[in-house]
Amino acid sequence: MNASRPKTSQIRVLLGDPPIDWSNVHSVEDHLHWLRERDSYPANIIRQEVFAKQRRALVVYGDGHLWRNDAGENLVRLLESVGGTKVFTISTPTAADLVTVQADIASWSKPSIALLRETVLGATEFAPLFQLPSGRFHSRRMEEQVDALLYLGPPSAMTVSRLSPNLCSDAAYVEMRLRRMAIDPGPPGSPAPIDRLKQNCAAVVGR
Repeated sequence: MNASRPKTSQIRVLLGDPPIDWSNVHSVEDHLHWLRERDSYPANIIRQEVFAKQRRALVVYGDGHLWRNDAGENLVRLLESVGGTKVFTISTPTAADLVTVQADIASWSKPSIALLRETVLGATEFAPLFQLPSGRFHSRRMEEQVDALLYLGPPSAMTVSRLSPNLCSDAAYVEMRLRRMAIDPGPPGSPAPIDRLKQNCAAVVGR
């Protein structure tokens, strides 16, 4: 997008993840040190580079960083904790069949954005839409967690991006990814990231 714009009207892009020094990451605990900053670091960046300069920003992050209640000191909570800042949050529950909640959603254009306050969707229990344990979120409603919902279509229409054949054929790149993934095997009961990467590359390189 910026390539087609004059320099005076280009969109400024700020990277939110902390700059991990992988040469000093040798254990799960080393990795967790950086993971613990995945909300505080971008919050500080936004305060310095957006709020302090009287600007606005579109923040693109995973849903868990944007939920308003029972999600710990996440990005939205940190931003809204000082200076009267109000974040307008939009969530995207792509795994949920929203037609079972509100039948006319089947006729919505894709994509669509819907405000949630005082609506059927807003009153819907939050946790099941994201396949989360309801106990942790105390039966929170969607409107308590986010301001709007982005509808992209039914779960059957969702696709997953894969690494390109070029990257999967790059031995040095794949070795680097596997080495880093070995440090943290992922949550119990879920497919290991290493296995997902190998399956991904086998699928795209084998074509």
